[in-house]
Amino acid sequence: MLTADEIDTALDFDAMAQAGTMLGSGAVIAIDDRACMVQLGLRVAQFYMHESCGKCTPCREGTRWMVQILRKIEEGEASQGELDLLLDVCDRILGKCLCPLGDAAAMPVASYVNRFRDEFQRHIDEGGCPFGGESSLDGVLAPVDQHAHTPVPREAHA
Repeated sequence: MLTADEIDTALDFDAMAQAGTMLGSGAVIAIDDRACMVQLGLRVAQFYMHESCGKCTPCREGTRWMVQILRKIEEGEASQGELDLLLDVCDRILGKCLCPLGDAAAMPVASYVNRFRDEFQRHIDEGGCPFGGESSLDGVLAPVDQHAHTPVPREAHA
């Protein structure tokens, strides 16, 4: 995660490490200043929770916890302790999974909290999203929320 003032950082291993971040999977996502970082963290956590194979406990349970805590923060129902718990959950996932999926889930969420903690804190202090429905991520669904896990009605087969 790079902020606007780090835009000229070279996209190589050493430069990213010096900036306190990493290249990760090599994908680049540009996010405008109207994006709620809690909403972004929630979408990322939902994606990885859905993609988890469930074989290892840290990933299976940790991604679910991340989603639950981020939802509470976004809805303004979280306590200060839950923000700290979110970082603790990320720490308990990192390096403890059978594959890199758990790390890929925990690293960005922890980075968002560390770099934008004041925004997460405002959600807690103000009882909800300070963007007031104006986030560029409002209405953008996580892939898991774009389909229903319900049976197709019998009349649809006719």
